[in-house]
Amino acid sequence: MYNIVTSFNEDGLKTYAMKMLETAARHWKSGLKLTAYYHDFDISKHDVPKCDHIEYRNLNLISEMIAFRETYKEHDGTANKKIDYNFRLDAIKFCHKVYALTDKAFEMADESKQAGWLIWLDADTFTKKDFSGKNIESFLNNKAELGFLGRKHFAYSETSFMAFNLNNRAPLDLLGDLRGAYDSGEVLNYREWHDGFIFERLMIIYRAHGMIVQDFTGHLDIVDLTKGKQAFESFPLTEFMEHLKGNRKQIKKTVPLAAAKRYGLIADIIRQYQPKTIVETGTWIGQRAIEMALASFENRDSFHYIGFDLFEEGNEELSIKELNAKPIAKKFDVQKQLSSFRKKMREKNKTFTYELIKGDTNQTLTDSINADMAFIDGGHSTRTVQHEFSKLKHIPVLVFDDFITQDDQGNCVDPDFQEVNRIVEATKHRKYVLPSGDRVREGGITHLAVILTDDTIEELTTKVMQVPIQVTPRDCVPDQSIVGNIRKNLKLMTNWIEKGRGHGDTAILVSGGNSTDWDHVKELSRQKNTRIVCVKHSYPQLLKHGLQPWGCVILDPRPLSGKSTHGIVRHSLFSKIDPKTIFFIASMTNPSVTRLIKKNTDRLWGWHAFSETLRAEGDKQKPIVDNTMVLDESLNIPSETTFITGGTCAAMRAIGLMHTFGFRKFHLFGYDCTIPEPRENRKKKKEKDGRPKFMNVTLDDHKFWTTGELLAMAQDCEKLFQRDDVDMEFSVHGENTLVKAIWETSRMAKVKHYKEVLPC
Repeated sequence: MYNIVTSFNEDGLKTYAMKMLETAARHWKSGLKLTAYYHDFDISKHDVPKCDHIEYRNLNLISEMIAFRETYKEHDGTANKKIDYNFRLDAIKFCHKVYALTDKAFEMADESKQAGWLIWLDADTFTKKDFSGKNIESFLNNKAELGFLGRKHFAYSETSFMAFNLNNRAPLDLLGDLRGAYDSGEVLNYREWHDGFIFERLMIIYRAHGMIVQDFTGHLDIVDLTKGKQAFESFPLTEFMEHLKGNRKQIKKTVPLAAAKRYGLIADIIRQYQPKTIVETGTWIGQRAIEMALASFENRDSFHYIGFDLFEEGNEELSIKELNAKPIAKKFDVQKQLSSFRKKMREKNKTFTYELIKGDTNQTLTDSINADMAFIDGGHSTRTVQHEFSKLKHIPVLVFDDFITQDDQGNCVDPDFQEVNRIVEATKHRKYVLPSGDRVREGGITHLAVILTDDTIEELTTKVMQVPIQVTPRDCVPDQSIVGNIRKNLKLMTNWIEKGRGHGDTAILVSGGNSTDWDHVKELSRQKNTRIVCVKHSYPQLLKHGLQPWGCVILDPRPLSGKSTHGIVRHSLFSKIDPKTIFFIASMTNPSVTRLIKKNTDRLWGWHAFSETLRAEGDKQKPIVDNTMVLDESLNIPSETTFITGGTCAAMRAIGLMHTFGFRKFHLFGYDCTIPEPRENRKKKKEKDGRPKFMNVTLDDHKFWTTGELLAMAQDCEKLFQRDDVDMEFSVHGENTLVKAIWETSRMAKVKHYKEVLPC
């Protein structure tokens, strides 16, 4: 007998679980038993299938689960509606799975020391044909203690299917630890709070202690995942079952596709132009229709949607022809979704109407369509895109998906699928290509593009044109050079930093930006218990202005002889060295820098900057568990070493370094992330790899000039300032700089001092 367990709430039952139960009742044969846990509703009010191999249990009878939800109710992925929903921070939603699984496991273990296999199966899984215990036996290794769906280069396994051999102690202990993490609230000490993340960390520990595991899909690489292939689909069970993962479920809530951030801009376009009718080519499952309707309802009470799609007339041949990676959706299912949405809107005094037209748009789409806005996202072939444009070009606002640009490796989709580019480039109307970071599986970046065919309507708002602060930093020297630097510095330096306790001193951190108010730095430095800490570019400036740096943080792995990113010969930055300055030199720093400073002062302290280069070959790119990693033994770095994180440059690592020393109060000067506007003849200058040297970015309607390296620093600042788990107090200086703009919109900046809240 194989015991299988699942869980769902009332919405889940209506949306997908009923299909699981009905197909299990119909297709499951001997050797299988399903225990279905339900929560927060009365299942007797629903006509669920009843048979000998399905048992229903009320999860709300588990008092520990009720206590957990009440105690940690604010950890629901929204921080009690303070942030946009983030499933990684939703401890409440995913606790039901843990309590259902462990409740059944503990019961089985109490009943027998040879309890057999317990299998978790997500409730959004349905059975396609007859299925029995013998089918599971055919792929499940009885010598294994745990079976799971592995994913290479991914932070955690897929947990839609997990198998625990309760004839052995280790799986039961793992489940006990999993349950304990929730009962005690320890789950909130992890970086992510969903069951998959916690399960993965526990499995890593138990595997290290000898637990025998069976990875059913270990070959599934990130390439497969980005192509839309899920772990469950590479699993023997897929012959009998289908997993409706993520957006393949029946849609009840409108949640943007995680892999398609650009679609969020459509709502902004709708808010601006307030269309009462939208036509869309490529309706698919109807999710975008609902999202567009909701955006429209912010400004009006009625909305009409017209959707074109192949629906069930689609096939693999057409998908290849049109470069379509999405699964086929049935018109009936989409109608059901939109009708349900219409009913819900009616309850809110909103009128939603719709039309769905099935078939190839080359035959079904005519120029008789009347609408205020069109979203063109059907097929991607030249013929289809051109036809859809020709029939919809009379509509005032045209939004195209799939304007393609090269990615950072220079890859791009075949020119045959770049008709949107050609249409946008050829039009004489006002046009806009919106910023995006969404990648295409064939290579390249896909964007939304807008054409305004009505010359009388207003310009597209700058809000949707803002470039997201997102760059991928790269080491400026090869890994082997960094390794060589570390080995040499380990011999050159004798003093290495240690972690210190917290205190009330203030660190004045000075980076190399032009905005630094030196008089203000002097004023602050006169206060008690302050320390000025700088980077190499600001070090000469501090000395020039008569300021005594307590410390100077150095990270650069490049030799003294070359020029810095600021165009300054690095050697000149140390032409004058104050012997009172403590130089905090990262182990990856070029030894030529270390030797120069060592000639002039003995106040050198080494530290190790975290880098993948430091990790053992088999440990690289793996998730960090419990703040530990496996070091490359050949480097001879002590295992108890504290590694400094924080960002891509010395200025950001300086924050991490001072925090390690116990500093909690920081003044940031010169963290501009901004440069003066370049001369016209320099604005189009390229780096050696072809990337733009200078970039113009916008944040809240303010424009800033910057570079790739400074943009990476801005990204680091944005991440830091949004954290709510770091005990730091910042004062960010530098008016009219990108860092100041980031700070003013950050979570940290909005946290109030107690005197602003409490009577004093």
